[in-house]
Amino acid sequence: MLNQHFSSKNFMRLLTRQDIFRYNMGAGGDDYRAKLVCVEESIAKPAYTFSDFRRKKMAHGEVVSPQNITDEFALRKLNDNIKRVFNIKTTDRNSILPQIKVLLAEGGEFWLQKLDITRFFESIPRASALELAYKDHRLSFESKKILEKLFSTQELSKHPGLPRGISLSSTLSELYMREFDRSCRILTGCYFYTRYVDDIFMLFCEDPGSIEKQLHLPEGLSFHPDKSLSLYHAHKGPVRTSDGGSSVTYLGYEFNFLCVNKDKPTKLQVGIATKKIKKIKTRIMLALFEYCNTKDFLLLKSRLTFLASNYNIGKDSSRGKLYAGVHFNHLLIDKERHCDLNGIDNFLQKALCSKRGSLGRRLVSLLSANQRRELLKISLMQGFQQKIVRPFKPEHLLEIKRVWAHV
Repeated sequence: MLNQHFSSKNFMRLLTRQDIFRYNMGAGGDDYRAKLVCVEESIAKPAYTFSDFRRKKMAHGEVVSPQNITDEFALRKLNDNIKRVFNIKTTDRNSILPQIKVLLAEGGEFWLQKLDITRFFESIPRASALELAYKDHRLSFESKKILEKLFSTQELSKHPGLPRGISLSSTLSELYMREFDRSCRILTGCYFYTRYVDDIFMLFCEDPGSIEKQLHLPEGLSFHPDKSLSLYHAHKGPVRTSDGGSSVTYLGYEFNFLCVNKDKPTKLQVGIATKKIKKIKTRIMLALFEYCNTKDFLLLKSRLTFLASNYNIGKDSSRGKLYAGVHFNHLLIDKERHCDLNGIDNFLQKALCSKRGSLGRRLVSLLSANQRRELLKISLMQGFQQKIVRPFKPEHLLEIKRVWAHV
């Protein structure tokens, strides 16, 4: 039987290194346990309610996050309970992307369909999603009570849908989409289906026709009219796409079908999506502008080094240590598209050496020759090829990423 208690023992299992720094939890296991016992006691009080959430505007919408350790662990354990009770496994992009590359590289005749759901979290009818959890007897009374308290807060109750930023919203959305996903997988001719949050990717062995008319999204949801793409891949010759191009982007990658001869099959070439390249360049510029204001060279160097490095993000029982960073986030790019990373390196070097514009003029006066030389040694291509792994303390990571919070 699942242990759904909101206890300090269960909280210890959910503790992360970032929590220890963020909530000043002390210097060892005894300190952590003492802090979490206080959390358990606070949640157990009948008068316990959630405090106001932090709100932050991001490119894709407003996100919320808990302001204190009690709300943090109440949310985290509630999410853990719902995931385990309903056996919800979120899509792992690191497993589906290699599958997609293999399937697309096989060639032959196939039809590809990519769809995007408009304002995904905001459009899910909250009452309908919550009802799926409330009506299941396997979810504990305590969990249901805390779920009710969460969405009874004045701050969350006045906003539609599910709030972005908390993992519970992702879990509830997966529960809400479960039947839709099942129906997609059994469509005639569909041999591959995946959905990562609001991005749907499907492959067919026969022409699916007007697929959007066949897919019946759950109540409240609709497809984005400008973000769908269909592609036909013949045995030979160029691909035909609804946007007139020869590629499809998905989860940060560009899958490009090269046709050198109309009597021969296309060749798949995988690179970094233009949107993702732009995002990395934006982060470089934000780090440089922030340096102009703070004049903190070590922090600037750390931020640029972070973009060109890899780092440990924890452990997995089956896969061991887990990593992220410039190599592990771009594992699938082909050698012919290493130019994508070289292009970002060139962008960084030009930004550091330019004497034009407001940024260039300020950097000229602020950076010494030695400092500029240090920064010019930083290379995303080198970090990618050499799989350079660097240690970053949790508190340092928070400071590094702070300037990119809205990107």
